[in-house]
Amino acid sequence: VAEASNGDLLMSGSRGRVTSPTTGVYDHVLIRTDSLGTVKWLRTYPTADVLNTFALLPLPDNGALVVVTTQHPLGSINFPVSLPTVIRVDSLGTVRWQRTYGQPYYTLRCITALSDGSYALAGNTLSGPPQWRGGAWVQRINLSGDTLRSRVLLASVTFYGVSEAPGGGLALVGDDYTDALMAMTDSLDRLQWRHNVASQLPPHGATFPFVRALRQPGQVLVGGYVPVPRTTPPTAVSYLGVWQAPAAPGGPAVPVWAQLRAMGLIDRNQLVPAGPGRLIVGTVDTESRSFDLLFTSLANVPAFYEPPLCRTPPYAVPLLTPVAGTNQFSFSDISLAGPQYAQLLLWRWDFGDGSPPYFGRTPPPHAFAALTPATAVRLTVTNNLGCTHTTAVYPFALPARAGQGRPAATLHPNPAGAGAAAVTLTVPGLRAQPPVAGVLLNSVGQVVWRGGWPVAALAQGAALPGAAALPPGVYALRLWPQEGPVTLRLVRE
Repeated sequence: VAEASNGDLLMSGSRGRVTSPTTGVYDHVLIRTDSLGTVKWLRTYPTADVLNTFALLPLPDNGALVVVTTQHPLGSINFPVSLPTVIRVDSLGTVRWQRTYGQPYYTLRCITALSDGSYALAGNTLSGPPQWRGGAWVQRINLSGDTLRSRVLLASVTFYGVSEAPGGGLALVGDDYTDALMAMTDSLDRLQWRHNVASQLPPHGATFPFVRALRQPGQVLVGGYVPVPRTTPPTAVSYLGVWQAPAAPGGPAVPVWAQLRAMGLIDRNQLVPAGPGRLIVGTVDTESRSFDLLFTSLANVPAFYEPPLCRTPPYAVPLLTPVAGTNQFSFSDISLAGPQYAQLLLWRWDFGDGSPPYFGRTPPPHAFAALTPATAVRLTVTNNLGCTHTTAVYPFALPARAGQGRPAATLHPNPAGAGAAAVTLTVPGLRAQPPVAGVLLNSVGQVVWRGGWPVAALAQGAALPGAAALPPGVYALRLWPQEGPVTLRLVRE
C-alpha cells in the first residue's frame, strides 16, 4: 500500500480467477481508492505476465513506479522464469513504459527516490538452476527507466530495503539466507561497511526488510522480526534497532538501542513516520491463526534523515509571444527540472483574467479580455520529486512607447578573461518592482547560481556573484523582470 500525492491509496496484490470448474489462477492487480477506500479503478495483470509485485512508489502526477517480476518467454506458470521489471503507470493505471533489467532470476524488491532526481532499487542476482548462486544487487534508474548505474555488492545476499543516506549513499538491509544484515554504500554505490547481526540477536536468525538512515551521521534504524524457534503455529517477535557504523574499517556495527517485542512480523511497508519523534508500527500477529494486524505508536524515535529532495528546486520559465494585431499570446516553456536527473511532470498555467487554468506544458494561444498592467500569467511546474516553483509574467506591463521593446541588459566584461575579478550586470529602465530573479546555467543546462537583484542595483550595475570563480565555458544568464524575460550569453575564458 502507498499513499498518492492527492491522498488516494495505491494497492497491489492478487486475486483468484476461475479457469475451469476445477482449476483457477491468480492474477496480480493494481487498485486505486480514495482516502475512504472507495475503489476508483482496478487494473489486472495476468500471472502469465506479472509473477510478483514487490514495491510501489507514487509519483506527483498521481501515477506510480511499480516494481515487479515478469515472466520470461521461456518460462511457464508451472516453472516460472522471472525477470526484474519496473512499470510506470499514469493516474488511471495505464502503463506508460515497462523496462526489464539484469538477467533471468534476478529480482528487484525495493525502491526509493533520491535527491538527484533518480531512483535506487535493490534486490538480488541469481544464476538459476542448479547452483542458484548470486549476490546483493543495487540498480539506479531515471524516471524514463534508463539505467544510470548497476552494481553487485555482496555474494549470497538479498537486499529487501533501501534508503538514501547523508552524502548521497545508500543504507540497505537484507539477509544472507541465514541471518539479517545491514550495509552502507557511498554515492557511487561502493560498499562502505556491512554487518551481520547474529552476534547481537538470538542465534536463530532474523529478517530485516526496513531501513531508514538517521540524521545522526553513520546511524540507521532497522526493523523486522526474529522468529521464535520450535513454536506451533510459527511465531515471531518484532525487532526495532538503531545501529552505528563501525568505528574502524572491517569492524562490527555498534547497536545503540534495540527493542524486541511480542508484536509479530514487521514488513517493509509497516513502519510509518507519524511526526517528529514518533513512529506507527504495523505488525502481523503470528500467534493468532487469523493473523490479525496490530498497530503500535512509538515515541522518542530518533530523527530520520530527510534527503534534500528540493535543495535544487525546479525553475518555471514561461515564454509569452504576442500575436500581432490581436490581444492573444502564444506560450512556450523552457523551465528547468531541478537536480541532475529530475524531470518535470506537471505544468499549471494561470492566465490572471478569470479563465480556467490550463494543465500541460504548452497551452494553446490565449485571448485576454482585460489588457491591464496588473494582469499576471503564472506558470507553476512540479518535478518528479514533488518540488514546485512558480514564475509570474506581466504581458501587458511591457513598455508602451513604440520601438522601446524589452530592457537592454548587458554583461561586462564579456568575454570575461581569466584575470577578470568580477562581471557586472546592468539593466537600465526597469519600473519599480520586487527584486528581479535570475539564474545562471552552464552549457548542459545545470544551474550554477540563482538569486536576484533590486531594480536600483541593476540600473547602476550589479555584480554577478561567483562569476570570477567560474571555470572556462559558455553560460546563459536568465532574468525575469516584469517587463519580460531576458537571456544573456556569458563567455568565461
